[in-house]
Amino acid sequence: MARKLSNVLIRDLTDQDNETLQAIMTDTGCHQASKALIRCAYSYLRMSEITKRQADRIRELEAENHVLRRNATQIVEYSKKLDLVLSETCK
Repeated sequence: MARKLSNVLIRDLTDQDNETLQAIMTDTGCHQASKALIRCAYSYLRMSEITKRQADRIRELEAENHVLRRNATQIVEYSKKLDLVLSETCK
């Protein structure tokens, strides 16, 4: 089990780090960088879970699409065979 954190300190922030923090603070509406980072982390985890579910759904749809394409190919093939049989019986 991970130890419980009560605070986090980040030293030597770069200019890019500060710009990123300002953007996160603006986006979240939080005036404290630590609170803004926590909100950003929650959003990240939520989006990560959504992305995983979407990837699973995409895999399911691709498998279904494969089956449907195979079935469509068979329908076309059997339709051609049926046309041949019908044209021979009509002669």
